[in-house]
Amino acid sequence: MYSLSIPTPLGIFCMIIDETEHVVAAGFGLVQEVASRAALELPETAHNAEHPYAQAIQAYFNKDYASLDAIPVRLAGTPFQQAVHTAMRTVAAGTTMSYTQLAELAHRPAAIRAVASSCRTNKIILLVPCHRIIRSNGEIGQYVYGSDVKCRLLEHEIAV
Repeated sequence: MYSLSIPTPLGIFCMIIDETEHVVAAGFGLVQEVASRAALELPETAHNAEHPYAQAIQAYFNKDYASLDAIPVRLAGTPFQQAVHTAMRTVAAGTTMSYTQLAELAHRPAAIRAVASSCRTNKIILLVPCHRIIRSNGEIGQYVYGSDVKCRLLEHEIAV
């Protein structure tokens, strides 16, 4: 495993990548924080901004939202959590979806609370865009990096 740390307008964005080149964890902060949050050992090596995934993150912040689609991820968790995370990956930049709508998209319409809980277990921030999931009443809801970061990501994408 190795890590990438990419400067962004919201701070350092870190990705941890496995031996098959799949992202297994991603988030804002230092590699130690992202690894700890994902319950992973600290990667031994790091790569620089020339890495294609780092370039894709930079492209995202330059409004090329499709750039994230090319980065492969390895979803963890239960089959239910993986289904929810897979459904989240289909929510387009510039749009939001309620937890209720996400439950329907994941083919679990009665499992709204479990879907919300699955959003909280997301360890691949931005690439699995849990920031695009909001409450049915239009409120932003919670986000692991705080509602301010969630709002800033949504505002960034609104101009799609």
